[in-house]
Amino acid sequence: MQSANSVTALIAELERVKTRRDRASQLILDMLAEAGRNPAIAKILRTRSRAIRGLLAGFLRNAQRQGQVDRTLDPELAAALIISIVDGATALKIRDPKLDTPATRKMQETLITRFLSPRAR
Repeated sequence: MQSANSVTALIAELERVKTRRDRASQLILDMLAEAGRNPAIAKILRTRSRAIRGLLAGFLRNAQRQGQVDRTLDPELAAALIISIVDGATALKIRDPKLDTPATRKMQETLITRFLSPRAR
C-alpha cells in the first residue's frame, strides 16, 4: 500500500476494500449488531478489528516517519477512527439511501486526507 504519497495510497486502498464491502454491507452491520448480544461473535470481531487496526497503525507510523502524516497523531487511535469512519459510511446508506454515493465517498476522502495531513509548523 506504500507509494510516493501515503495518504493517496491509503485512500485508494480504502476505496478498493469499500467496493468489496459494499456487497457485504448488510452482513457487516448484522455482525456488529450480533456482537453486542453474542460474546463469541464479539470476540471474533474484536480480534479481527485489532489485527486490521494494527496493520493500519503500522502504515500510519511509517507515513509519519516519511513526513506524510501528522506526527502528533496517535497511530493506533487514528487507525481506529479511520475504521469507524469507513464503517459509519456503510450505515449511512441505510439511514438515507438517497444520499449521493460518489459525493459521500469524495467527502470521506476529504475528511481522512485533512485529518492525516501534516500540520504546518
